[in-house]
This record gives sequence, structure tokens and C-alpha cells, in this order.
Amino acid sequence: MLNIITGRFTSTGTNQFVYLPSGFTRFEMNNVSIETTPVDGSIAQAYFEPWMANGTGIGYKTVAADGNAIAPLAFTTNGFYFYDNTSQAYQFGTAYASTISTATPPLVTTSNTSGLQNGSIVRFYTSTGASQINAIDFTIGSVTTNTSFTLPYMTALPAAVTAGTYRQVNYLPYLYPSKRVISNMVANSNNPLWTDVTMTVTGDFVVGQKVRLTVDPVNFGVSFVLPQYSTNWPYQTEATVMAVNITSSVNTITVDAQITGTFAWPNNPTYAFTPCFVVPAGINAGITYQNNIDPDSSAFRNLGMQGLTLVGGAGNPAGASGNIITWRAYTANYAIPYF
Repeated sequence: MLNIITGRFTSTGTNQFVYLPSGFTRFEMNNVSIETTPVDGSIAQAYFEPWMANGTGIGYKTVAADGNAIAPLAFTTNGFYFYDNTSQAYQFGTAYASTISTATPPLVTTSNTSGLQNGSIVRFYTSTGASQINAIDFTIGSVTTNTSFTLPYMTALPAAVTAGTYRQVNYLPYLYPSKRVISNMVANSNNPLWTDVTMTVTGDFVVGQKVRLTVDPVNFGVSFVLPQYSTNWPYQTEATVMAVNITSSVNTITVDAQITGTFAWPNNPTYAFTPCFVVPAGINAGITYQNNIDPDSSAFRNLGMQGLTLVGGAGNPAGASGNIITWRAYTANYAIPYF
């Protein structure tokens, strides 16, 4: 028995992801716009099967010199890419030497930035001069190839890292831990009873979400002011997320908890310590309704994603901007294994 899922989209000229929760044994697309009005070199039809390498596929393009006949084309890189964020744990890349400046934001200098891009996550090791950042993950900012990258969500280091290594954390968002290390905490400028919490890695916190914050007053200089909801006062409290602000240079949540003291990282400690961190702890339905957010939306949303990315462009499966694309995904109840 053959099951078929169909759909259509209007191309934007960029890559298009097609969600296929049931998988597929064959995927086909037709560019209705090109089939109706041929354009030389444009893809009219294409298909992809699981045994094919990522980025490949077979397409059929129009050839104006041949009366707009259809000619076969084998994609090598600009075809189809299979994606499944539920089947791979995060892994670590190769370790590369690095130094880190005291600038704001800190600038990491390295001779190798292979695989890095804005938004990648890295972890540092053996950092001489600033051991406080060892074994902590950071979302990176701008990358200068094989030269440097920035840490936009980290405060300035009191002393530079003169030698050390970093590794890229190759992860899938579905499996990356929800715990976030805190890089800074300051009183909110509009409400001193609230606190702006900056995290080293971006997350998916939402307004109305309950979180649990843990701090170390001895090493980081801050503690919580009553009321708090933990027997470990002043080290831990629960709060509600009142605002979320994530940009290229800001990664904060504002919570309805008050702190006392000034947040500062320990400077190159020679002893073990626990970083300050924040973790999800539930939902405040009243706040979510007040902000027109379904309080159940995040709890019951299936973040697992499986499907195909069609590369955009006139000579590629997702087509040029404005093209109408129809697609079909076939799923067989039994298929002979590929060898």
C-alpha cells in the first residue's frame, strides 16, 4: 500500500523546508509556473529518494534552444537535504587553539573557524588567565574566517585568555539541554523589583514561563531579596518571565525577582565553583493570558522535526521567487532495503 502526502507553496527564491512527519520513500516536486511558462535553465520537475546523498537529486530543466524540451539534470549540491532533529545527540567538534580579549564583547582569536557561523555554540577548555569560562557554552556572534569570532552575550573578562582551546558544540535544538548559564544580572531599568538576566546561550523562554534561578553569592556577588520560594535562600528562587529580548547583541529574560549586590564573575579561580544558571520550572497562566499567549502552547508543542529542505533558486528545486511549487511525498508500507 502506498501513502501519499501532497502540498504546495509559493517560492520566495530561498530554501524551503517541507515537513514530512511520516518520512518518505520518494519525494517529487513540480514547478507549475515553469511547466506553464518555460524559462530556460529552470527546473520543471525533480525527485529525491532516501538512498541519495544529501544535496543531490534528479531534476529536469527546460532548454530554450531545444524548443523548451525537458532535459535531465543531476544535482550535486543544490538539490534536496534531509533533516531530522530527533535522531542525533549533540557532538563536539575538533579542538582549536584560541585566545580571548578583554573587549566588550570578548573577541576570540583563532586560526581555525571551520564550521562556525553566527549563532553557533562553542565550549572553552584550558583557558589560561580566565579559567572561569572553562566548560561553559557560548552562542557566538560575528565570525571572521580563520581569524576570530565574538561572544556577544558575555561580559568583558577582567583578564585576557592568553592560551586555551575551544570546540564547536554540534547540536540539534530538539536535544540541547534547556538549562542556561547566566552571564550577567542587573536590576531592570523600569522596575527595580525585576531583574534582567543575560544568558551565555540563546533559548526559547516565553513570557509567562516560570523559571528557577540559582546563584552563588560568594563567587558572583548577588543574592535574592524576599519573597523567594526556596529553602536554599538566598541561593535560589522561582520567578515568572515578564519579558524576553533576543537580538544580535542582547540575550535576556526579565523576571519578577529582585537581586541585591553586583553581579561579577570570579576572576581566574583556581578552585571549583558552580555557575549561576536558570532552568524552566512551569508556567504562570495569568501572565500568558494577559499577553495573549496560550499557556499550553509550549508545553504540548512537538518540537521534533523531520523533512526535506529544497534549495531555492531558478535552477534548483524550490524555484525562483513567485514560482508555484507542488509536491508529493510517497510512503510505502514495505520497501526493499537499499544495498
